[in-house]
Amino acid sequence: MVLPDEMRSEYKIMPGDIFTIIPLGEDRFLLVKGKSQVDVIADELSASLQSKGATLAEMLKSAQEIRAKNSPDLLV
Repeated sequence: MVLPDEMRSEYKIMPGDIFTIIPLGEDRFLLVKGKSQVDVIADELSASLQSKGATLAEMLKSAQEIRAKNSPDLLV
C-alpha cells in the first residue's frame, strides 16, 4: 500500500512500520499503526508456553479445546 509523502510525514510513518487492518464492512477498513493487542497477547502467551516446553501442536490442541468449550457455535 502506498501512502502520500504528506501523510507519512504527518503521522511519522517509517519504512517497516507495522499496521493492523480492522475490517469495518461494506468495503471499508481501519488502518491502525502497530500490532493488534490480540497479536501482542498471543505472542506473549506463546513465548510463555514455549519456555515451559509446550509444543505448537499442544498449544493448537489446547486452543481448539478452549474454543469448543467457550464458543461451540464458532466451530465449523
